[in-house]
Amino acid sequence: MRMHQSKSLHAPRLRPLAACLALALSADLLASAATGGRGVRQTAPRAQGAQVATRSPNRPTMPQTRTVLNCSDGAADSLRDIITNSNSPNHAQSGDTVDLSQLPVLCGMADSTITLTSGEIAIAQNSLTLQGPRAAKGTVTVSGGGAHRVFSASGAGMLSIYDLTVANGYVHSASFAYGGCIESD
Repeated sequence: MRMHQSKSLHAPRLRPLAACLALALSADLLASAATGGRGVRQTAPRAQGAQVATRSPNRPTMPQTRTVLNCSDGAADSLRDIITNSNSPNHAQSGDTVDLSQLPVLCGMADSTITLTSGEIAIAQNSLTLQGPRAAKGTVTVSGGGAHRVFSASGAGMLSIYDLTVANGYVHSASFAYGGCIESD
């Protein structure tokens, strides 16, 4: 007598991922049927004081481009605000690009200047890029006004500056100079 395998019609064999998806979909369909098709999903109540899992604040984010919108030294969306104000919604993170290319149009001058009036701009981000406009669109100068250093970079990565002029920084000299335009730790 020959024995053969019996295949059940009620339990088809599925691959593990497909089985999980099928199970999840059937649970949603059953829940929908139980609520009269209203699509209400019931969940178990949380214990008092239970923590809800959230995204880790240390999770890396994709680099973004932050656009400087004015030639002011400290207004919202200015170069200083984007780099140093951690409360700004447009605050640059490590790895971001700070775009100054629109300033000749926004400031109304082909050769635009940001003159620092409240000290150097301290850059703590790692691998920050400052991008000025292409030559055909005008120029942007960040000036220390002869009174301040322009940038002080203390981040562990690279500060990259493209198509931007950094000028008129003040050199503080003691036993050695501390950088006229850019100081890097």
